[in-house]
Amino acid sequence: MRNASLCALVAVLVLAWAGGCTPPSLPTPAAEEPALLWEGQQDDGTCQSLRLSLEGWPAIGPCDEPARSLPYFGYRQYLGLWPDWLTRFAPFEAETPSGRVIFRGQGGDEASPAWQRALGEWARLVWMELQFGRSGASWGTALAGHWPTSDRSGYCQFLQVETYGYVYASIARCGGGEAYDLGRGWLETSEWLPFDAWLYGRAAVYRQELDFFGSADQAMSDDEQDTLSRWAESVYSRLTQGIPVPLAVSDIQTRSAPSPDGRWIAKTLMVGPFLVGEGEQYRTQLSVLRTDGTRQWTVVDETSHYGLGYTVPSPFHWSRDGRYLYFTNLPLSDGCAVFVNGSDLYRVSLEDGSVAAILANGAWWLSLSPDEHSLAYLRWNGQALELVLRDVATGRDEHRREFAAHYAQGGNILWSPEGTALVLTLVASPCDPADWKHAVVRVGVATMTQTKLIADDGRRLVTEEWSQPETVRLADKDGNSWWLDAVTGEVTRAD
Repeated sequence: MRNASLCALVAVLVLAWAGGCTPPSLPTPAAEEPALLWEGQQDDGTCQSLRLSLEGWPAIGPCDEPARSLPYFGYRQYLGLWPDWLTRFAPFEAETPSGRVIFRGQGGDEASPAWQRALGEWARLVWMELQFGRSGASWGTALAGHWPTSDRSGYCQFLQVETYGYVYASIARCGGGEAYDLGRGWLETSEWLPFDAWLYGRAAVYRQELDFFGSADQAMSDDEQDTLSRWAESVYSRLTQGIPVPLAVSDIQTRSAPSPDGRWIAKTLMVGPFLVGEGEQYRTQLSVLRTDGTRQWTVVDETSHYGLGYTVPSPFHWSRDGRYLYFTNLPLSDGCAVFVNGSDLYRVSLEDGSVAAILANGAWWLSLSPDEHSLAYLRWNGQALELVLRDVATGRDEHRREFAAHYAQGGNILWSPEGTALVLTLVASPCDPADWKHAVVRVGVATMTQTKLIADDGRRLVTEEWSQPETVRLADKDGNSWWLDAVTGEVTRAD
């Protein structure tokens, strides 16, 4: 190990980039002695430069002028790979097709000319990413291939190789649609060397199953094109070996939830079932990303066994101040569950991607107060259905209220507009259609005093909205709307 303090710094960097977090306490350096200096000629004839400090702080500008330091950019498609370069290769200087490179790496591998060209091309893409404030999906694409799967009609395997030696593998419908990511990573040197020779020594190729964006004039022979196709299939096989694939790709479920201000998107992925040994498992992911591409965090990425059902991480609430996303693991189970909107509650900071637990587990229904200071949730405490109020800041349960034992379930908790009272629906005999009835109760927040507004009723009225001070909108089992007086319990048709 070359230097203990350096290795500790690199370890911190790798963790920071992997989580997509932004270290707010670090200053923006001038990058006067950069770990990477790249200078490249642009189409307009100007020479532009990129400087990266050891910590990854960037500075860009014309080659003959002082570089302009930039703030930390959080998640970036290309810049996020900086720790990989830094820790892998030893220092070198090179003139590459993409520009001049002076690299002061901390790794032990000597960069071959092919990898020197790769780093030069990566640096050019980082400069573009910083200059234009975004990443282009195809900016660095050197090869895009697809071919039918052998065991799933209508589906194809997709491979994308980047001009700097990074590769992506996925599976999706051949005609387009949501792709399932099977793997990504760096090419092996034995794979990169022949590809680099094609990339800089042969012209572009466009085949039915493969597009190759070579930069030279010499055409590829038919034999070389066949070799390139076999190379792509070999890389795909190596990258996806041992990765479980859904029994049916149609078992890929996705959902996107934008924030109210349009600056963020939460994406949920559920894939399964797939076989692991003799058992079936499923995989879930929750990612949060800025719509301008500057930040992204993978909040959840888990593989689990099926039980009586499964849970999916689901966006629950975007905070009013735009600083947080709340999410829950939503249970999806068999049986006669009437009201379930979550089992736990977590809060993701949109500043640094950190996650805080508000409620670890055990809930059936969740509802945040209008000021987001209190969480109301329902749970079964072993003897009865119980309503609990938890302080979001401290994580302490401050008030509880049990309901009559014959109410097996409950949900659709609504806060009054001023946050001083709750109404909710209680369910009796939900698994017996003949006796299935609902009640509606009001609970005061300060004292947890219960007032039954509607006794057990075969219309199965459900609390839907409380936007007016003393008027609650209900819906019955047939879809009809009703108004409930939250003080007297009087119910009238909304028509």
